[in-house]
Amino acid sequence: MAAASSLPYICGPKNREAAHSWVYVRQYCAKIDEAARNRMKLIVRSLAEQNGVTEQLKADNQMEWVRQMNACKAQAEEIVKAELIYD
Repeated sequence: MAAASSLPYICGPKNREAAHSWVYVRQYCAKIDEAARNRMKLIVRSLAEQNGVTEQLKADNQMEWVRQMNACKAQAEEIVKAELIYD
């Protein structure tokens, strides 16, 4: 029995077309995922810099640093969703 994430059982030409489409969709989703992750890293870094979230803050007040980094991450997720996912 094949795993749920593997390609569907192939026995005829229509199933081969469906399997090929499935591979294409997975490749496309992987490209979007990679682009979104790279964009997230850039935006979070930029937002943290703009908001003064530094290693010094992390050393002085870890909870405040975490709160601010979570806010930057949430804002970055909204930007990435608007730019790459929902556009």
